[in-house]
Amino acid sequence: MDVDDSDAAKPDPMVLNEMRQLEREIQTWDLVRRLLPLRSAEAQPTSSLFTAKKKALHDLVDTDPILKERRAVLQWLQTNAASGPDIDELARELQQNADRRHHCPRVASYPLQNQTQKEHDGLATSVGSTVPKRYHVLNSDGAPLVTQLDPDAGHGRRPPASLVLWRRMCLSLARGGGSDDYERAVYGLLSGDIASVEKVAKSWDDFLFANYNALLRTQIDSHLLSQSPPDTVSVLAQSFPSFDAIQFHGELEGVEKRLVTTLESQKSTRDEALEPNKALQASLIARDIDRHLYEQALVLTEDANKDEPSLLLPSIHPTAWNFLNDKGDLVRHKFFGLEQHEGLRIACHIYVLIALLRQFDALEGKVQDQLTTSHWRSGQESIIAGYTDYLARANLKELIPLYCSILRSPRQYEVLSWNMIHEQNADRRMTQLKLIKRVGIDVLKFVETLAKLVFDKLDHTNDTFTAKESFSIMGRATYSSAWACIQVFLQNTHLLAARRLMERVQFDAILQNVSEQEVDLGVFDDVDFWAQQLDQSGIASAVPEQVMTDARNYRELEHLARALDSLETMGSLMRLSKEAPPGDRTFWSGVGDAVKVMKDRMQPLLGSWLLTSIEG
Repeated sequence: MDVDDSDAAKPDPMVLNEMRQLEREIQTWDLVRRLLPLRSAEAQPTSSLFTAKKKALHDLVDTDPILKERRAVLQWLQTNAASGPDIDELARELQQNADRRHHCPRVASYPLQNQTQKEHDGLATSVGSTVPKRYHVLNSDGAPLVTQLDPDAGHGRRPPASLVLWRRMCLSLARGGGSDDYERAVYGLLSGDIASVEKVAKSWDDFLFANYNALLRTQIDSHLLSQSPPDTVSVLAQSFPSFDAIQFHGELEGVEKRLVTTLESQKSTRDEALEPNKALQASLIARDIDRHLYEQALVLTEDANKDEPSLLLPSIHPTAWNFLNDKGDLVRHKFFGLEQHEGLRIACHIYVLIALLRQFDALEGKVQDQLTTSHWRSGQESIIAGYTDYLARANLKELIPLYCSILRSPRQYEVLSWNMIHEQNADRRMTQLKLIKRVGIDVLKFVETLAKLVFDKLDHTNDTFTAKESFSIMGRATYSSAWACIQVFLQNTHLLAARRLMERVQFDAILQNVSEQEVDLGVFDDVDFWAQQLDQSGIASAVPEQVMTDARNYRELEHLARALDSLETMGSLMRLSKEAPPGDRTFWSGVGDAVKVMKDRMQPLLGSWLLTSIEG
């Protein structure tokens, strides 16, 4: 019985995987909502991060875009860590293990994965003399304040120099105090140290937090020093050690990208860093999302063309890959595959968001980054193309026009065409056309592109094939259909269309092609001639008399079309003659030639034209 209960309590591995993927997706969208507004729009001043007494520091946070973004990343990491063990419980345990002889200032909480003797999954705290009260120093959305640096927030404003002194005292304890690595790591978080924190860091989030925390605290420390008296700054520099995280990481430009690259190559974090969801998050943090989306598109096109060339996802041209200026090989498992539909959906919608934001920027006249144009942007569009393939297979074709509206021409029409080409139901085709028009796509151009793609797909080789049987288009159906076409053209005064038909399907040329010799016009009214032609072609379903009548009608309507064409030509020349000089020999010579042609074409109409069929 106990065994049965134990088996029943085991969670389904598939359910666990779905829950993990859902949690990763939540984290990704949380990061997107924090970073994209900061990068793509003018930041709005916050109102709850600092009190009025902290106005100077508040102004720094709101006016420095780098500081705002790093604070956003730290808050995101704190939110991720909030799903771990209870913060107050872990804080009490750490407080009990800490050496209470040191005075520990009251600060906000920080996430840090911990592997204590009791093997806790994570630690997200810092030590304080009033731990239960400390955790309630929160911002408006309930997350711990990253930039709450006051050692005693309840006792008025401290001078900037005292805050700097407090940070450097914590650094001294992180380097040489504390009872164990975990306590020193807490002091390291408070002081902005990296080495002491990384000693106990276990996850990608831990390492990123350690470095971002150090960068942010160094930046604020520099601001506080600028507000302190020069002699005080000199005493602090000579008497207390300091750690400059900005100098530690080298040049300020690209520090996020270098940090993410380090986490990918570092043994302890490599596997987690190369997980597709985490890699996507890292590219957002490192401001390298364009490269990541392009490489994601490369993986999708590689999957699509693995067995045979794909029309919807053609292989990206090699010159596009060279555009990356990257000599390294593509780490394929770092990206979502074509069959990883959940991940493909996330990547697609992130691309949609970025593309729309750039469209808005373009409308406002903002200059686009050159790296986001040409081959790179064109390659990224394969992500949407791949997602439309999933929508088609999931019977969600009504959504395809909406996603295609994000694409640029001609890819927009190509993706639409390859997705709609197999639709057989007339009602659904009409619905799709209405949806295409509603999202702002040119329906006429879509239809033209569809026809062109189908034509280009056909085999256009120059190889010739010998017919197995005698080939003839002299059947009754041919003449009947051609006659019907001419009648429609003439009844609706489409003279140009009738003339084009006569030029392409000439009666004399057809007859000569069949008989392979010139035919006397007298045989056209000979039933035996048509019976012989039908017999040679193996056509038994047509009656010779009817074929002869259809052929005669076709020939006589051809004469009518030619005569009307000549009459129209003469009418045009007469209108032009009013402006032509009297002595222009070239013009009047052309008029004379046109008159002769008209007489020749009118002659067949004067000899019982169409009367034979009507009367008999």
